Amino acid sequence: MFVQKGAFPDSSRYSFPPCLFSILFFILITVFLEIVGEVQLRNYAHFLEDYSSQLKEIEEALDGNVAETWDITLDPIALQVL
Repeated sequence: MFVQKGAFPDSSRYSFPPCLFSILFFILITVFLEIVGEVQLRNYAHFLEDYSSQLKEIEEALDGNVAETWDITLDPIALQVL
């Protein structure tokens, strides 16, 4: 599994062969990207929670006005009804 000194340039007494290094590097990158993805997903979930609470507050603020009906007699620009 390990290669003796001299088989690859600038190697110490024992070193990893390039294919094993590539596999380890691939695993490291895969784990790193998975962690970064989980963090991004967590941040996005937090953003959605904040945004939905803001929309809920807007909806609650507008609900009070929905119950009030439009009174045509109080409208100064109302159309004349024949």
